[in-house]
Amino acid sequence: ALFDALLHQCGVIRAETVEEWFDFALAFAHQPLPRGPHVAILTNAGGPGIMLADACELLGLEVPPLSPDTQAFLKRLLPGEASTANPVDMIASATEETFKQALERIARDENVDAVIVCFVPPVMTDAMKVAARVGEVTERMSQPDKPAKPILGCFMGARGVVRTPERQPSDEILPAPQLTPVELAVEELQRHHIPAYAFPESAARSLAAMLRYRTWREKPTGRIIAFPSIRPAVEPILAAARQAHREWLSEREIASLLAACGIPMVRSVSVKTRGALSDAARSVGFPLVVKVVSPGIIHKARVGGVLVDIRNEMELTGQLDRLEARLADQGFVPGSYGFVVQPMVGGGREVIMGISRAPRIGPVLMFGLGGIFVETLKDVVFRMAPITDLEALEMIAGIRAYPILKGLPGQPSVAMDVLKEVLLRLSQLAMEIPEIAELDINPFLAFPDSGQCLAVDARIRMVLP
Repeated sequence: ALFDALLHQCGVIRAETVEEWFDFALAFAHQPLPRGPHVAILTNAGGPGIMLADACELLGLEVPPLSPDTQAFLKRLLPGEASTANPVDMIASATEETFKQALERIARDENVDAVIVCFVPPVMTDAMKVAARVGEVTERMSQPDKPAKPILGCFMGARGVVRTPERQPSDEILPAPQLTPVELAVEELQRHHIPAYAFPESAARSLAAMLRYRTWREKPTGRIIAFPSIRPAVEPILAAARQAHREWLSEREIASLLAACGIPMVRSVSVKTRGALSDAARSVGFPLVVKVVSPGIIHKARVGGVLVDIRNEMELTGQLDRLEARLADQGFVPGSYGFVVQPMVGGGREVIMGISRAPRIGPVLMFGLGGIFVETLKDVVFRMAPITDLEALEMIAGIRAYPILKGLPGQPSVAMDVLKEVLLRLSQLAMEIPEIAELDINPFLAFPDSGQCLAVDARIRMVLP
């Protein structure tokens, strides 16, 4: 995931296989980049045309209706059984001249950014002639006075298995197998610098890669936002951790560091013993949350160390009894841990934000769906620090759960500006304080009202000298 994020941030298009790598290279080397996602599909076979349309849409391309003028032209050109929608299915009787005229008109359609010609060889049509006509149209469309649109080919058909005689003298040289008509047609397309693929999915993947690259090239640069330096405020915290040879910061130190960074966090009251919890609870007020804290407990939830929505003293006593029993079963005795008391914050949409450091890469930022869903759904995105304001928004929109943040029907969007600012502040923190090896804010509660957004829990690990 980190490597993918690095490539994405640098505008590198990644191929999953060597075959895909060559497919992409064929398209990038010989065709212009598409100006947008709208693809027209021209075919003489309905099934492969639908398969190609499905592949395009799965890859983020669109197969929109053609303009009324183009559809009217195609209805006059094609037999009544043909489909003039998109994909355009000219049926098996389509000739090389039909391909030529239909492609010329479709390529000029303002609703179309790219065309994929999908040909399945019927008995009565010469694949070589079809390829030659497609090449003629492509060359005319490539004139300097015309906006260039990529045209890709999908000519389906294969040689199959070459059989040899059962008995063959050892000194006799076998004749070289002859190219099939479709293979000759593919050579003709390549002579006209038209990428030709054997399968619909290969053509769709190559075109989608070209669009991703154009989108990356044309996106605005964005700005790296500079906040006031926090080094002076953080240095005493770092010094205390170094002096005590502690990797993990305490709850109090975490709250101080996040406050210095300008990241809002829920109010917390720390106590060392159970006996002090009653006063802390009255100070915070019910309903409240109690969390166990200990140098030996990094993940509180994994040891059952988070008690939520406690509404009165009686509930507090009962839940603490059960908590201490669980801790005792895991080898933690009273005195080896303390507690943090926080007000119960209801509602909000949970996200996770953080910092890590990858060998040979450097500081990495993370954003995703938070709370208990982090390890189960793994809906997170990564970027290398520092990030720009636009990259922060791209991270937020990059998770699968983005519609939840944006607001489901009847729900308002969360305060995206707050999420963006926190990511930008973490970006500066990662660059300014290299001693931070790992930082997780989980969950950060996002609300429509920016004043309500805040971190509920966090952990920070330092690099010891």
